Amino acid sequence: MKTSRGTIRRIIKGDLGYESYKVRVAPKVTDQHKAKRRSFGTWISKNITKSMTKKKLFADEKYFRINGIVKKQNDRIYAATRDEADDKGSIHHTMQFSSGVMVELRMCYEGVTRSVIIEEGAINSERYINEILPVALEDREKMLDSDFIFQQDNAPADRDKLTQHWCKEYFPHFWTKDRWLANSPDLNPLDYSIWGELHQQIDWRRVTSRQTLIDEIKQGMKKIRTEIVRRSVCS
Repeated sequence: MKTSRGTIRRIIKGDLGYESYKVRVAPKVTDQHKAKRRSFGTWISKNITKSMTKKKLFADEKYFRINGIVKKQNDRIYAATRDEADDKGSIHHTMQFSSGVMVELRMCYEGVTRSVIIEEGAINSERYINEILPVALEDREKMLDSDFIFQQDNAPADRDKLTQHWCKEYFPHFWTKDRWLANSPDLNPLDYSIWGELHQQIDWRRVTSRQTLIDEIKQGMKKIRTEIVRRSVCS
């Protein structure tokens, strides 16, 4: 039996009342994670007030590739023909093994700090302590008073005992690796908001090399909207 697409659409939406939803990607949360989250939520409700959230300094890292991001449904080129659209830039060229850079960033209610861009090599505890944490400490002094909370990610360099010792010495209020929950990007506004905002502010058409990627990341940092930062911290 042949049924037209319009008829199928009418049955699905009109008769059945169904809507189309995209598949979403999310971290897998085990029963053990859920138990820790409940315990963490209880601790938060007893120890952290909403006003204290504005005193938190969040930290995270993300790898940016030269290939960038293409949103096929939203990125459109209007033209009379396919060839004309291609001439106007409708083809996003990618490389099979594109290079990129690691971006280390911190943020608080007052805004986003300076970024630390790592072009080569992995970030171990030594590099993290020598190249990244001093920048976080200096920027914190400009944006927050001494009564603040430093919240890292759960990366290996963050969990290292040398890193933990350094943070305990220089950050009076610091969430240790035992406090932070694994697979919890929803607890860090950099993960669930600011990285996406930075991606939107980058002009990916200009990114053709590692250097142009770095330049566009720096320009995109300047365009991150204050209202987005504050809304994400308080959400």
